[in-house]
Amino acid sequence: PEREHGLYLIGSGPGDPRLLTTEASELIKTLPVIITDKLISPQILEMIPSTTKIYYANKTCGKQIQGQTDIDKWILQHLASGESVGRLKSGDPFIFGRGGEEWLLSTSHGFKCFYIAGISSSLSCGQVLIPPTHRGIANQVLICTGKTREEVPSHMVPYHPERTLILLMAMGNLSVVVERLFSLGYPESLPCCLIEKITWEDQRSFKCDLRDLLKTRE
Repeated sequence: PEREHGLYLIGSGPGDPRLLTTEASELIKTLPVIITDKLISPQILEMIPSTTKIYYANKTCGKQIQGQTDIDKWILQHLASGESVGRLKSGDPFIFGRGGEEWLLSTSHGFKCFYIAGISSSLSCGQVLIPPTHRGIANQVLICTGKTREEVPSHMVPYHPERTLILLMAMGNLSVVVERLFSLGYPESLPCCLIEKITWEDQRSFKCDLRDLLKTRE
């Protein structure tokens, strides 16, 4: 059956194409327009047919505002011309993916919007055998962004011994994050793990204590 016209917010998961939902996989192969993040794995990008119109979002550090402006323009331009648009996002569209903003953009201009869930990398740390919850050790999970425009990140909360803290996009701001965690009572001996490109072929992970986190990154 023919799909409804509109914007499709597609979660691509952490990177391994085998973790895509069936719906996401079908949309990637059939939608006429795809706007993709730069964090999408090459294996998933290879699934996009050569006949598809592809736009690559330029949201590198320092260019997020202009990058989002371009994305909004492309979305509305193609929706207005009668073409459905796939907005391909790493992880899940609604976990620090600005999916809510793009949903509001399309619906405020009279277009329908559809959500296709993806596995967030924030909940994929089992890939390196770290369960976010574990009976008797961690009974709660807090997912925060590691990015901030503030000199002191105000969105982080004091240490709780039974909480797993998961920080996304923190590598470029790690020294500020670590300093803030110490100020909030996080112990130097707290077990930590740095993970890059989880489920990708070149995935890397490094385990250490909080006191050694910056050295480990280097």
